[in-house]
Formats: sequence, C-alpha cells, structure tokens
Amino acid sequence: MRCAILRPLHRLRHRVALRSSSMGQAAADYLLVLALVALAMSLGAQGPVNDLVAAVAEHYRRFTWAISQP
Repeated sequence: MRCAILRPLHRLRHRVALRSSSMGQAAADYLLVLALVALAMSLGAQGPVNDLVAAVAEHYRRFTWAISQP
C-alpha cells in the first residue's frame, strides 16, 4: 500500500526537478538574443543607437540652457 502511494509522489518530484533545471535556459537564450540585437544596432557610424544618444544629448543641452536662464 505504501509503495502505491509513494509512486505518484516520486513522479511529481522527478517532473519538478526536470522543470527547475531547465528554467534558466530561456533567460540565457533571451539574453543572448538581446545582446546580439544591441550589438547589431550599435554597429556603424550612423546606427539607431547613435541617433538616440545624440537626440538625448541635444535635449539635455537645451534643457540645461533653459534652466540656466533667469
């Protein structure tokens, strides 16, 4: 009787162990894809990332100029 009760519990533990060992794999995959996309966007002299940084710098320059006015 005891073996019949413990058998499903053993299967459940086995499933949980398999699931927990593969949970970090998706995060690593997403991180790799994100890094490759960021690398592709930053390559080149006029990439989208460079345009974004230039726009932020220009707006910050205008903002600091406006604040410095009396």
